[in-house]
Amino acid sequence: MTFIPDSIRPRCQIEMVHWVKRTSLELIGQSGLGYSFDPLTENAVEHPYSRSVKMFNEVSSKLIFAQTFFLPFVYNIGSPKFRRWVVDTVPWKSLHDLRDIVDIMHGTACEIVEAKKKEYYERKEKEEMGLDVDEGKGRKGKDIISVLIKANMEADERDKLDDDELTGQIATLTFAAMDTTSSALARLLHLLSEHQDVQDKLRDEIQRAHAFKRSEGQFQSDEDYEDVEEGQLNYDQLMSLPFLDGVVRETLRLYPPAPTVLRETVQDVLLPFSKPLLSSDGKTYITEVVVPKGTKVFPGLHAANRNKDVWGQDAEEWKPERWVKAAESGQKVVSERIPGVYSHLMTFIGGGRACIGFKFAELEIKVTLCVLLSKFKFNLPKDKDISWRMTPVVSPSVDGGNQPKLPLIVTRV
Repeated sequence: MTFIPDSIRPRCQIEMVHWVKRTSLELIGQSGLGYSFDPLTENAVEHPYSRSVKMFNEVSSKLIFAQTFFLPFVYNIGSPKFRRWVVDTVPWKSLHDLRDIVDIMHGTACEIVEAKKKEYYERKEKEEMGLDVDEGKGRKGKDIISVLIKANMEADERDKLDDDELTGQIATLTFAAMDTTSSALARLLHLLSEHQDVQDKLRDEIQRAHAFKRSEGQFQSDEDYEDVEEGQLNYDQLMSLPFLDGVVRETLRLYPPAPTVLRETVQDVLLPFSKPLLSSDGKTYITEVVVPKGTKVFPGLHAANRNKDVWGQDAEEWKPERWVKAAESGQKVVSERIPGVYSHLMTFIGGGRACIGFKFAELEIKVTLCVLLSKFKFNLPKDKDISWRMTPVVSPSVDGGNQPKLPLIVTRV
């Protein structure tokens, strides 16, 4: 990492939310879009797309009333050109700010899609000429958008996505991967700063894994050796670290980045309760409830992950070792079946609308922790009160402020 200035090494205070957001965006940029937004250096000029993505939720929240009670009735009136004229003409600063943000995001998405199409045609032309299409490419062409465009180009005409759908996937990938993952990383760094014993144990496990790889000489290439020197392990080694796995899973259990989500029933359903509830008359017990079609439902992911009937009386406590002990004994961490897609948790939801990127998020979190903890030690500043705001994606703040901030004392190890 290069964000600690030489002038204040080896110990300084750093605002970590700024950096974990930049890191999350760059990781999804390279892995998902095959595009680099940020060199992750201290004085780098911020990419317009990066700035727009960070501002989107804040600006959009100022229009929540109009989005809820006005937009549903007028969004399809007239042609797109007419609707754009209305947006440009209405004297509403927040609306104009959102327009500018969306223009930048859409323009960048179109640029990425066109670049990927060009790469596809160049690759196809080389294949037809019998040339080596992979020579000098490295990881190029292996990102999600490149794979999607290749499949789309070769699909039957009836199954192809149009350009609007392709550019829409870029915004979906970016928002799904950035805010929640950066929130989880910030929470982990905060917890590890509070629990120095856990941080030291985790760092020891990571450093032992690096030392083992060096001593065993497990290098397939010079690039593998350079990766280890920079604090990187391969996928199998990363996923085999039991304490790292326990720390990540326990944090995602106790502190899901999104504490609740919004869903709407598509048909009338009879919803059973996990246990009977006493009704308001004090006599009758209710075991189920009718939920009509079209009902807005807010599943409590935060509450489900802390249910003492499932997780025991210590459900409210942060205990990474509960996962380590379960793995060592070969048993499940809980006996009840929880319908989440990830590790008996509702953090990534479940069913057909579950988060499709949960494995990528887990990998991203573990990679970032391995790189940071192998080089740095984190402590809480003594003069600042850090609390967490229960916003749609939870975020830390300092002394009750509204801006997401997590200042930590960072020391080289």
